[in-house]
Amino acid sequence: MSYGSMADVKIRAGLINVNFAAEIAYPTNNFSVNQTYRGVALGFTYINENGIYVDLAPTFSKGDKPAGVTSGADANRFDGTLVLGYSEGLDNGTSASYYFGIKNGLTVSYYSDATATGGFRNLDLQSQGVIAGAGWAFPLNLGGTIVVNAGIGLLVAEASENDIVLTTSKQSLGYSYGVSYNYPISTGKGLSIDYKGNIYNYEMEQKVLAPTQIKENWSLVGISAYILF
Repeated sequence: MSYGSMADVKIRAGLINVNFAAEIAYPTNNFSVNQTYRGVALGFTYINENGIYVDLAPTFSKGDKPAGVTSGADANRFDGTLVLGYSEGLDNGTSASYYFGIKNGLTVSYYSDATATGGFRNLDLQSQGVIAGAGWAFPLNLGGTIVVNAGIGLLVAEASENDIVLTTSKQSLGYSYGVSYNYPISTGKGLSIDYKGNIYNYEMEQKVLAPTQIKENWSLVGISAYILF
């Protein structure tokens, strides 16, 4: 997350498309998850006159179940972050920001398995932990601002199937990255186009009939409107 304006409050809302991919390793088989989700992204930022800010950013999205799957939870995702950060102005209208906070996520997905009833299995992957990162914002001559950011996270994940917990992970280090374009359309109002990505590799606790490793890789594209107060 990066913040390029010194307004006191920024509220944003928009539409997102999420591509979720995961590699699930069992002791005897490997499986792949590829699912698309569509939904909404919300955000609230407060920044004081010293550049210290708080940002809350939840997303909610929903995907389609595989054809023929009538039972089990709907395919859906939640991802949310709450961070405390600091933003400072630099030369030539650029700015930098630094943040630390917490992250929580839940992805309900389905993947193909010929041995399962109906040919598909359900995976609920819930993760939580701490994140930190930095961003850089710079203005364009044609108007608007580009923001690039990168971060790391230390998360723990829990894997479930049809609400039955299979196993939990050790603490896993992952990475996030993103770029956005913010364009003001009038005083205090504007549009943002965002691209974000996350990569995590969870080493799971060894349990019978449970995955030993889950590699998560998801990306998000979104467009949103914002208001500054």
